[in-house]
Amino acid sequence: MIVKERKVPITVRKLEALLRRLPPDHRKRPDISDQLARRMAGYRGELALDYHLGYLLKKDYLIFNDLRLTVGERFFQIDTLILSPHYFLILEVKNISGTLVFDHNYKQLIRVSGEKEEGFADPVLQAERHRVQLQDWLSAQKLPQAPIEMLVVMSNPNTVIKNTLLNLDPSTSKRVIHGANLPLKIKIYEKMHAKELLNPQQIKKLSRKLVNSHTPSDPQILQQLQIPKEEILTGVECPECSALPMVRLHAK
Repeated sequence: MIVKERKVPITVRKLEALLRRLPPDHRKRPDISDQLARRMAGYRGELALDYHLGYLLKKDYLIFNDLRLTVGERFFQIDTLILSPHYFLILEVKNISGTLVFDHNYKQLIRVSGEKEEGFADPVLQAERHRVQLQDWLSAQKLPQAPIEMLVVMSNPNTVIKNTLLNLDPSTSKRVIHGANLPLKIKIYEKMHAKELLNPQQIKKLSRKLVNSHTPSDPQILQQLQIPKEEILTGVECPECSALPMVRLHAK
């Protein structure tokens, strides 16, 4: 059962709106377009994951997408959280193309394209941090707990995942998977966590608390990008071609 649906991220909607309101030659347009492309790639990756989660809808699972909670004064956001009476599962979704090498010495992800290398934050470390934060949140709310598993899911089936021999970490092959392997991985967790730890009332209470505690993000795009309000095009946008401003014609 999907308790919290996945929606187009507010940041994507704001970036799209901003591009429509900036002059064609604005200095920030290339950066904004690049940010929007990356955000949209992430969102499309999460949508691709939803296909592989479809079979869970017939099982005793509760699915929460884009869940943003707070511990103390810090927020953390989980791409997908799956609850069952036996265990909880955090999914960190990545839509990164190319060949990916996990460097465990320096805790980073490296994308290799020919002779070019590009570094990313380690998604395994990120998922582990979310697991600790979720445990802290459950404790702070005095809610029942269960074992928390976590996976990094690569939504692009063409992505090549490598675990270098010099930095070999057996846990990577267990925690980093392609989306198509998710159903099999969940079956393994079902066997590992056969004991029921939460009753239906506890699951219902936890579900309600998660939904009520979700705090949507509201990024201040203009402030983050350092764009003065005076540079934004005003006026009514044409619903057909998005031209600004739309000219009002008065009937004679």
